[in-house]
Amino acid sequence: MKSQFRIRSGEDFGDLLLPELVSDYVIRYGLWEFKQRGEGSAYELSGLSRSGMLEFLTRSGYYRLAPESVVVVRFQGGVVEIVGTESIKAHIIGYLESIGSDGYSFKFRRRSVSASKLALKETYLRQHHLVINDGNLEHLKPLPFEILRDDAHTAFFPYKDGIVKVTAKEIPVIGFCDLEGKCVWKSHISKRRHPLPSKESAETSKFEDFLGNITQGDVSRLDGFRSAIGYLLHNRTRPSVAVATVIYDEEVSDGTTANGGTGKGIVAKAVGQMRKVTRIDGKSYRSDDRFKFQLVNEDTQVIWLDDPRSDFDFEDLFSAISEGLSVEGKNQATRVFLQDRSPKFLITSNTILRGNGSSSSRRQYVLEVGSYYKNLMAQGIAEPLADEHGGDFFDSESWDEAEWERFDLFMMQCTQFYLANGLAKTEQVNVALNKLIQQTSVEFVQWASEQEFDLETSYYTKKLFDEFKGMHFGDDPQFKQRGFTTLLKHWALFKGWKMEVKRSNGSAKFQFQSL
Repeated sequence: MKSQFRIRSGEDFGDLLLPELVSDYVIRYGLWEFKQRGEGSAYELSGLSRSGMLEFLTRSGYYRLAPESVVVVRFQGGVVEIVGTESIKAHIIGYLESIGSDGYSFKFRRRSVSASKLALKETYLRQHHLVINDGNLEHLKPLPFEILRDDAHTAFFPYKDGIVKVTAKEIPVIGFCDLEGKCVWKSHISKRRHPLPSKESAETSKFEDFLGNITQGDVSRLDGFRSAIGYLLHNRTRPSVAVATVIYDEEVSDGTTANGGTGKGIVAKAVGQMRKVTRIDGKSYRSDDRFKFQLVNEDTQVIWLDDPRSDFDFEDLFSAISEGLSVEGKNQATRVFLQDRSPKFLITSNTILRGNGSSSSRRQYVLEVGSYYKNLMAQGIAEPLADEHGGDFFDSESWDEAEWERFDLFMMQCTQFYLANGLAKTEQVNVALNKLIQQTSVEFVQWASEQEFDLETSYYTKKLFDEFKGMHFGDDPQFKQRGFTTLLKHWALFKGWKMEVKRSNGSAKFQFQSL
């Protein structure tokens, strides 16, 4: 048999195949089908072979992610990445270019089989949509390798020259050759060289100094950030500790103005240097949007919901946090992430999230960022972060190799801190007050604070309503006594009281009582 089939130097398309009989008058050779017009005639190129295409893709490292998955990945040298049809088409075009200029020419059962290179290309371009589509790709073989994942006591951080294995007690480095049949997501491999865990530095990382500034030197608050970062970096979730990390500004605010420049986003970006973070713009997030998580892929490790709208209800995430995430994309099948493999949530917000009391609080780990850098801006320093730390964070021009190494080691130490201690207990500074202000108003909170209400004492609602309305609303007909009563109920919750409303002789009264 003579064939002009050639492989480009450096490319590996597997062993050359022999022609195979499909039916009495049809044979398959690689991607192609050849057909006889009649008994005894030569075989002519008739089209693409679906089974041949699948076998070719498998030899080239293309698989479905799992038996039940429709996600297509490519495996090369222990590394796996999610790919689309564009990758497959580009790979096949490369293969077509590798074919000799004369195309195919050989004998099968004493009959000629031939096709020019141009004919092969034309047939592919005309028919590729018949074989490279979701329906056909669903028949790819499942990936025969297990993907490296964190376990309950270990976090893995792949670098280009090795994998750092972090436990509560040690930070050893292992080689890719030590994975024992496992593979690593390409998107999880840092382009940096791994840090030297045994190397000690007299300097702290600039990011650690940053955390010290936003926590105002409070050790317990710093521990809160360290444990939260470790929690987000540990790519494993147990249902009993599944929470969303929520970062607010400490500054008292009514939530109507943006609080940029405090550093909330820096924390999220720091996590993104170590894990695959998918950012979702909170202003465009809609709970009733079926495709709200369509940017999330199987290699996503953290979902960063950045500054959600004031009407965002945290309860929308209960199921995703506690039971696992379901992702629906346009023209795609729904993908379900098991709870222990679901991405973790990080929310940075200018407003206190809406939610139902204890149910929401159980599923949130709340941190507050101090106004250190915002105060520097108020002093006329246009770029406080760069001014304070000698350059922009996570920037190749500002950070040298030693700074990146200090950063990497600190982040791994945060992971160790979490693995050893869990999420640290922290005291909230202004979350409750900011929530009250955003539910009511600055004016109401100031007025209520001045009233010095006594428990178990009855107050006439209309008298106080008229007083407050006259001070702040004048003759506004939209502000009614019912709304004022709602404000008083919010005040009671803030103080840890309950409110009882009664009517006596046609007049409404209320009193606050201890719980």
